[in-house]
Amino acid sequence: MALSILLLPYSHSILGRMRDKLHIIVIATLSILVHPGAFAQEPTEISRYEDCMGLAIDKPAEALNIALLWQENAGGAPARHCEAISLFNLAEYGEAGARFELIAEDIRVGRGMPTIAGTQSGADKVMYASMLSQAAQAWLFAGEIDRAHDAASRALSVVDKGSAIHIEILLDRAQITAADEDYELALEDIDAALTFEPHNLIALLFQAAARRAVGNYLDAKKSIDQAYTIDGKNPSILLERANIAFMLGDKDSARQDLLIIVRDYPDSQAAPSARMNLERMALKEID
Repeated sequence: MALSILLLPYSHSILGRMRDKLHIIVIATLSILVHPGAFAQEPTEISRYEDCMGLAIDKPAEALNIALLWQENAGGAPARHCEAISLFNLAEYGEAGARFELIAEDIRVGRGMPTIAGTQSGADKVMYASMLSQAAQAWLFAGEIDRAHDAASRALSVVDKGSAIHIEILLDRAQITAADEDYELALEDIDAALTFEPHNLIALLFQAAARRAVGNYLDAKKSIDQAYTIDGKNPSILLERANIAFMLGDKDSARQDLLIIVRDYPDSQAAPSARMNLERMALKEID
């Protein structure tokens, strides 16, 4: 009886990870959509966007109503972005994905964008790629793998290779292809990300899990060992290391890492899988 093979690290709580990432993207987008000079004649619009985005994460139903009313009063792209984030957090993933894509197109042509020093802001490739990245995530949750892959690929086509957002979207696309159980293709994007940033912890975790998924346990161990040297107290690293150790026949090492997770990180995202795997190992021993 093998330990549970996760799709990729964090996939036992992928929604939580993607929500965390979406929050980071929202903050980054704030700095682009609303930066010094934007809404120069109406500075209250800046705080209006910030407030709506905060509610979109914490109280999405309330934020959705605010965003819709704001759109009726020429809220433009910021109001529509708040609407899309609200829909995502209400689990209306398909609706959110469609809106993110429309906003991305508006960004590309400068439609509904803030006015800066009397001039309407236009295309910004980082903002455009960020919005497509959000669309990709929404399509992934909606089960629309092809649309998610297409959005991520379009985002990758416009950003500078080796940039932070390029690496991030490579890893996004890897998760999308892994969701379609195409781990070899996922590895191509993961390996590409690591060529630019060899010590990227998330990429190393993804690489270890994807290598394990295709049965390449020895190389998977190399990946997780490298990740462990970077952060040996990360429960997700310990969980992946346990999975790989088990597949290599080292049940004692696997059990040790699982026990550490349960003992030291009982509230972590890795803990439920660690407990389940310990129970499975115990049942196997009884059999």
